[in-house]
Amino acid sequence: MGKALTSTLVLLCFAACSTIELHPNARTVAISRGERFRRNLDGYAAVGEISSSCNGRPTVRLNIENCQNDLKNQAYEKGATLIILSERTIGSWWCKTCVKMKGTAYREIDRNSPQQRVPTQDAGRVDSPPSNW
Repeated sequence: MGKALTSTLVLLCFAACSTIELHPNARTVAISRGERFRRNLDGYAAVGEISSSCNGRPTVRLNIENCQNDLKNQAYEKGATLIILSERTIGSWWCKTCVKMKGTAYREIDRNSPQQRVPTQDAGRVDSPPSNW
């Protein structure tokens, strides 16, 4: 039983320490923590909330890179080109290199085509993001 447990632990460590590869097409997805995009999202429509939690890499920098790759991959799958982060947590008392990121994925809309506009979900209303962002 000891040999099986050791094999399982090695497998778990290998899986936890893996790198999240960025999909080649997800390279075009931008990530912003700044207020400038929040204030002017007229050309974008929200497509959904996304989040990532990474703790398998030995450094914070590598875990940030993994989380960003994961978020970009998720956004790309939703057809988004922009991520606005609403939360970014680095480290905790039990895991100094842990990283969590959460945000909203947005896609660009064609202003000449009103049927392409995807409604955002804001307290049950269907409209654009609040202008006071």
